[in-house]
Amino acid sequence: MCGIVGKFDLENQAGCLGIESITDLGKAMDVQVHRGPDDCGVCGIFGDRVFEGIKAEDLCKAGRTFDGLVGFNRLSIRDLSSSGHQPMLSDDKKIILLFNGEIYNDIQLRETYLQDVSFRGHSDTETILRLYEKQGFEPMVKLLNGMFSIALIDLRLRKLFIARDRFGIKPFYISYQNGSVFFASEIKSLIQFRDFKSELDEDSF
Repeated sequence: MCGIVGKFDLENQAGCLGIESITDLGKAMDVQVHRGPDDCGVCGIFGDRVFEGIKAEDLCKAGRTFDGLVGFNRLSIRDLSSSGHQPMLSDDKKIILLFNGEIYNDIQLRETYLQDVSFRGHSDTETILRLYEKQGFEPMVKLLNGMFSIALIDLRLRKLFIARDRFGIKPFYISYQNGSVFFASEIKSLIQFRDFKSELDEDSF
């Protein structure tokens, strides 16, 4: 069990997420820390640049606003080392991956599709990252056997990809409001963002 949280501006208002959103990200991670008490990490995205940190406050040190913010609370299971740290970035820091769950065919995927890849560690998170680099998002997801929720940002394509396992074993909540998309492993993380509206959608209900 791990915790994912993120907020992105989708209206191309460059750098509209400032100190308030960063503070809200920290609160959103704090309320789901029980999902991943072993490690945590944050990233701020501006254009095609990534700013990394451990706590949300670290992003304030960048002295700028962001287009997107993501955070992760990690429960270490498959790889206890720092090589499994999330958000996990590609070697060129253009792909950002957040993954909650377990991939049962992890070793098979490495042996079948990734024989020529040099891995940093043994986490199934890195298997997903490397498989995406080879296959793209939809083909990669179709190859996964397991329970998962995934958020992947590709700065080269300027796209945010989100997926959950076919049976919905791993919780994942998504909301699009006023030009921003919010996502998290728990609803109580979403409501930490002060511009997130939590009214009941009666039509959907």
